[in-house]
Amino acid sequence: MTMPWPCWPSWSDAMAQIDADDLTLLLHCLRHTLPVQEGIRVYVFGSRATYKARPYSDLDLALEHPSHPLPPGLLFQLQSALSESDLPYRVDVIDLNAVSDEFRQAIAPDLVPLELK
Repeated sequence: MTMPWPCWPSWSDAMAQIDADDLTLLLHCLRHTLPVQEGIRVYVFGSRATYKARPYSDLDLALEHPSHPLPPGLLFQLQSALSESDLPYRVDVIDLNAVSDEFRQAIAPDLVPLELK
């Protein structure tokens, strides 16, 4: 069993089951696609956030803008960058401001923040 890796260099107790090399690729895609000035937050959820991932389980990401839904074009750009990357698994991306309250409440306990800086 592999140990989960921290989601950022200065991690505390919050971690997700992402290999260090995969995390580097993921952060590269996120940093080059998301506008930093927008204050968009990124979270891991699902099996990689709850330590139940298998080697090729997908990675679930939730993005959240502080005040409004993300432009659909931005989600498409990010999804394209992630699918063209060398990550060994599929990455699913959702906008927390565009999902139902029920879904948001269901995943809220498992959200693990990623630091993009």
